[in-house]
Amino acid sequence: SDANIWKSLASKDFLPRTTQFLCKGVHNALRIGNYWLHIPKCAERATCADCGVTEDLEHIFLKCATSGRETVWKAAEALWREKDGDWFEVTLGTILGCG
Repeated sequence: SDANIWKSLASKDFLPRTTQFLCKGVHNALRIGNYWLHIPKCAERATCADCGVTEDLEHIFLKCATSGRETVWKAAEALWREKDGDWFEVTLGTILGCG
């Protein structure tokens, strides 16, 4: 829920730079995707070099076909199952609300 996301952003368990990243992610304030479209000579940065779609956090974390992403999520799932048991569907909301 939105309340859980905001509560997690106030957690003392995160380094300040992690909290800043999550907060910028919630507010679409990261320098990815559409951010680059309005800057001369930087528009090509808006699209994923591998997939050709406009980058956003959901694409980067969950959809991009580039190598390595699936490996990271499989490792995360294995660790989660080892420590907590049941794995869940990972969404951008669960990532941003991970606290």
